[in-house]
Amino acid sequence: MKNIDKTSEYSSLRNRAMELLKRKPSMPGSPHSEADVFKIIHELEVYQIELELQNQELALAKERAAELADEKYAELYDFAPSVYFKLSREGTILDLNLYGSQMLGKERSALINHPLGYYISDDVKTTFNHFLKNTFRSSARETCEVTLSTRSNPPIYVYLSAIITDSGENCLVIGVDITDLKLAELNLIEKNKVIEAQNREKEMRITHLIVANNELVTQIREKEKRAAELIAAKEKAEESDRLKTAFLSNMSHEIRTPMNGILGFAELLKPSDLPEEKRQRYISIIERSGNRLLNIINDILDISKIESGQMTVSSTETNLSKQLNYIYSFFKPEVEQKGLQIFLVDRLPENKTKTHTDREKVYAILTNLVKNAIKFTHTGFIELGCNYVYADQSKGDGRIVTGQQSGEPVEVEFYVKDSGVGIRSDQLIYIFDRFRKGSDFLNRVYEGAGLGLSISKAYVELLGGKMRVLSEPGKGSEFYFTIPLKVDPLDEMEIKDSGATEEEEDVHARKLKILVAEDDEFSEMLIILSVEKYCKELLRVRTGIEAVDVCRNNPDIDLVLMDIRMPEMDGYEATRQIRKFNKEVVIIAQTAFALSTERERVLESGCDDYLSKPIRRAKLTEVIHKYLRNEPTAKRL
Repeated sequence: MKNIDKTSEYSSLRNRAMELLKRKPSMPGSPHSEADVFKIIHELEVYQIELELQNQELALAKERAAELADEKYAELYDFAPSVYFKLSREGTILDLNLYGSQMLGKERSALINHPLGYYISDDVKTTFNHFLKNTFRSSARETCEVTLSTRSNPPIYVYLSAIITDSGENCLVIGVDITDLKLAELNLIEKNKVIEAQNREKEMRITHLIVANNELVTQIREKEKRAAELIAAKEKAEESDRLKTAFLSNMSHEIRTPMNGILGFAELLKPSDLPEEKRQRYISIIERSGNRLLNIINDILDISKIESGQMTVSSTETNLSKQLNYIYSFFKPEVEQKGLQIFLVDRLPENKTKTHTDREKVYAILTNLVKNAIKFTHTGFIELGCNYVYADQSKGDGRIVTGQQSGEPVEVEFYVKDSGVGIRSDQLIYIFDRFRKGSDFLNRVYEGAGLGLSISKAYVELLGGKMRVLSEPGKGSEFYFTIPLKVDPLDEMEIKDSGATEEEEDVHARKLKILVAEDDEFSEMLIILSVEKYCKELLRVRTGIEAVDVCRNNPDIDLVLMDIRMPEMDGYEATRQIRKFNKEVVIIAQTAFALSTERERVLESGCDDYLSKPIRRAKLTEVIHKYLRNEPTAKRL
């Protein structure tokens, strides 16, 4: 307040001096009084010096007060009767008081940036770790009791209390030494144990016979329990062995049967005078047998990926109605050839048929279910359909009513119904087990590896849905599964088909310069036969080194079909080398590897797309058309 008054006084004097200087020249015949001016200036200088001295005194007083406050805080912090820690999320000591360093038996500098858990006894480390995690999970205060173990001191019992800091990255911990209290408690417990032991030694002589009898009864019961457990374990092991034996036997049958068809009818194709009608029939049998063998191999690979956790989900925009119609159209001839009827019931609105999901897995699930329905249905019908599940139709028991168009749809439910042989109620619990077949319960008269339903259920769960089944012997079965509905609002905009475009008409008109890099003679032959209608020029190599050289010498190559496993240099390295000097050429890999990581590895090497062997001509043609049409995310051939 004194400083403020002096400042005000100095300002007043200055104003007064300025006023005098203004007024004196206006007085006629009166010169300036130098004495007056010097006097005022002197007074101003004096006040200015006094003001500066007072400001210095004020600053010194503030510094001293701060030093006293710091000293008082340090005394309170370091010599408080409690331990103070500042810990990171990992339990690292960021700061601690002097009492804390004394309790841990080390200098403070030696403890900073070291884990507090190192000094926690092994028997309570789990408790301490839970305490630390819970502290960072909530804003509430957490407590626990731990034992500190140091080399030089006996164990110290400490009660910890912690709370997270405002930043959320650290926590403040207060510890109270309760060693004396804990030792007294333990001492009391030991005394109670001694008293209890003495008492037991005194009601014991009397009850010795009773206890001995009870122990005998307990031993007999334990032996009976162990015997029952051994019998159950034996039965489980026998069941497991039976399932494994049945599965291996079935696998042998399922693999050898199509192999017999392939090898046997391939032998029958050898005679040059074989009638064309028989030749075509034998080729059809070989093709069907090959497809059956490939399906078995794919099932085994899929179940292996599922078991090992390598199966991944690739989510893309999927038109559910189109997929249902495709499956219906695909199986319709087979169903009608068997004398059955097939129905399609699509309850999805026309402008709301898209979702983001793994299209291939949905296709595999529906295909498995329809194949099963065809296999186990001899008269009657098969029905394939889907509808929406709505969020506001939840019942009291937690179920959701489907097919009612109110509220917002949250899931899509698919189903496949049939009027087939059905499944007994006592066998429904096993229907999705791996290595079991529905035909295990039907005298094993149906072909199949027994993996389809297990794979389908695993796929549904990977997609975030659930699968269930209703069935009654002699009255058919109903399989249902759901997937989450994930819709982009832009997907619901209606896009009308304007007919064939100039790009689509150009697909067959364009001719490409194609390089086939394949070291297997028969695979090369199949690829060449599949792509020759697109070729204006075809180049062939057998090694990765040759592929790189040909691409370097032919910069106008449009398409490279790159085998991954080749001698001298594999397809991965060959692709990487080509990409150093040609970024534009379309490279499509073909490989017999079937691991889930193969696609990612192929794309990382620089390939544009991926085909797995055995390569289907239709799939190869589809991929080539994709790049000819310049579909989204695809290059332009």
